[in-house]
Amino acid sequence: MTCLCIADADTVLGFRLAGIPGITVRNPHELLHHLDAACANPAVGLVLVSQSIADAARERVDAIRLVHTRPLIVEIPNPADPAAPSSTLQRLLRCAIGSGFDPATPPTHASP
Repeated sequence: MTCLCIADADTVLGFRLAGIPGITVRNPHELLHHLDAACANPAVGLVLVSQSIADAARERVDAIRLVHTRPLIVEIPNPADPAAPSSTLQRLLRCAIGSGFDPATPPTHASP
């Protein structure tokens, strides 16, 4: 299985330097076109997508995640917004386990 980066030019360049092929996209339409092609390619196991472009096509990206078990789609922060990755992960966790999830609070265990 291969990995593919679909993102802005700077992000794609960085991943290409690390040996990961990439496709530069400038708008949500291009993202969805290449994401659909990656989902149809059985050799692609992981797709890295820049968060800002994924946000612009959020409903469709989330729908693709629900329908396809492969490839794994991972959103990565843009170079201009390095603090963003936890917000998506926290949102997904809150959606999956409930709105009371707080990653800063350690879990409590009931004593016997």
